[in-house]
Amino acid sequence: MKRAVCLSIALILVLTFTACDSKTVNNPKNTNKPEAPLDFVPDYSFGKQNTRGNTVNLLQNGGCFALQDKWIYYCNKDNIYKMPIGGGENDIYLLYSDKEVKSIQVIGDWIYFLEEAELDKWQIKRVRTDGSLPEVIVESKDIAVTWWNLGGNLKLSTYIALEDWLYYMSITYGEDNKGNGTFTYHLTRTKTDGIKTEYIYSFEPQQTGKKGLSYSIDYIDDNGTIYYDIIQGEKIQKYFAINISGGEPRELFSSLLRANNSKTVLFMLALDDKGNTYFTGYDFFNVDENDVVIKKDFAYPVYYLNGALSSLIDNAAPVPLENGPGIDSYEQSHLSFVNGQLVTISYNPKKPSGKKYELASYDPSSGKITTVLNEFPETFDNTYPVYFADLKDGYIYFGFNDGSWWRVMPDDTGFEDLNWMLNPSSPKRPNASRP
Repeated sequence: MKRAVCLSIALILVLTFTACDSKTVNNPKNTNKPEAPLDFVPDYSFGKQNTRGNTVNLLQNGGCFALQDKWIYYCNKDNIYKMPIGGGENDIYLLYSDKEVKSIQVIGDWIYFLEEAELDKWQIKRVRTDGSLPEVIVESKDIAVTWWNLGGNLKLSTYIALEDWLYYMSITYGEDNKGNGTFTYHLTRTKTDGIKTEYIYSFEPQQTGKKGLSYSIDYIDDNGTIYYDIIQGEKIQKYFAINISGGEPRELFSSLLRANNSKTVLFMLALDDKGNTYFTGYDFFNVDENDVVIKKDFAYPVYYLNGALSSLIDNAAPVPLENGPGIDSYEQSHLSFVNGQLVTISYNPKKPSGKKYELASYDPSSGKITTVLNEFPETFDNTYPVYFADLKDGYIYFGFNDGSWWRVMPDDTGFEDLNWMLNPSSPKRPNASRP
């Protein structure tokens, strides 16, 4: 769905940061745990369980899918399913069905997910991989969800499941000495069983105008560094890094960075299996903190960085795509790694209206660009996909904002609508006891 982007930015938000050592927060709930079913059988082989709940690429593309060993776990609206990799409609299991679900992550015997507790209020829950023992781990009052004003789109504060911790942004409320309401944001982690919560870092925004604040945890690298962003106003974005055990964060850069000798606003990113970073961004005619003028009728480029996001200063180089991925103002990245290749949307202005967008793959090692699909299926109100997924079965999966997903092989064979997967007619239920 095309979204209008408000580009008049008045930065009148001042942030005051307060460092704190990791502070333990009392968690009176989740102390009396129900026992697991006696007939529970793990889905994974010995030593094959995840230590990360999901990959950066899948989380950056909506978190609809997660993988562990030989299984695919996925959500659609109110439901959570699982299916063996390479399976079909007769192999689908319905694990959970209640309220709207997002951001699936799997570690060992548990599936973690965001569930809408009430309108615009989300909680972190978990359920066994056989559908048993659903429980709330982090209540919605403890999760900070704010508006990212890109056409009024709600951006959920991303959470990350890593080993036996859940990392997310939380919020607490108070009063100043004049009786005015105050609030403090916390980079927070909670044990995956919900028994213990710690604040890694806290900061207090002092809002002096109408423009809002949003934030998101982007990823945690193998060295224990958390990368997160703060969006001031409607478009100005700053990236920070902090050690997983706490301390002072360091500002990496503003999204108003210089790449390829032009100012760019950084959007979502993709990481290859070597830790190199790819990202999309808008190029601008004029950019400063009070005046942003976007170029019109152009294809915004994909940039490549030889290394992790933390090394990005002014040394990002454009990927040599023939046209570039799209010109739409929607905030998704249109970017991922599938089968070891960068998959993105290529925009061809010479094609007829409605058929200007193509699915393209780029091999970073050879520089070869291949058109996979020269036009996309017609959906209710989408011109091209906004999500990609690699489910380790050779296909390129792509999804639209209306919730539909399709897949195709890199050689343009096996093109298929995945409605049978997302809305199975007769899913099975695992043979396990349930409370």
